[in-house]
Amino acid sequence: MSASRPAPPLACERAYFDGFLARWLGQPLIPGLQSITTRIGIRVEGSPGPGWTLAVDAGRLAAIERTVEDAAVIYRVDEGTFRAIVAADLGPRLAFLAGRVRIDGDLLLGLRLSTIMEGFFRDHAWCEIPASLPGGGSS
Repeated sequence: MSASRPAPPLACERAYFDGFLARWLGQPLIPGLQSITTRIGIRVEGSPGPGWTLAVDAGRLAAIERTVEDAAVIYRVDEGTFRAIVAADLGPRLAFLAGRVRIDGDLLLGLRLSTIMEGFFRDHAWCEIPASLPGGGSS
């Protein structure tokens, strides 16, 4: 297996949602988000599976689900944009304005959340590629 081959998209997503992001289950995501109760879908285009939904209840991450059903808003991104956003290399609002993120569902909520969540990505950037994935290794 070549070390230069990128990590499979689903493996990268799973490491982020089931590993890194799961640490915030039951916790407030960012200050000022207490008024938000919604379901946020994320779909990485080209990746197998339906995507992920973050259930947010009064600003706390209540659940991470392997579906986008019943999400009030669904962000659709390619793998490179997903990685850039969660690593805080690209803000979600700027990514939307650049045409790199498509928002399905409640567009106004999606734009509001992208602005709010920029702080979470900045404060909790995910730059880890697990050693078990191609391209991963030493930290």
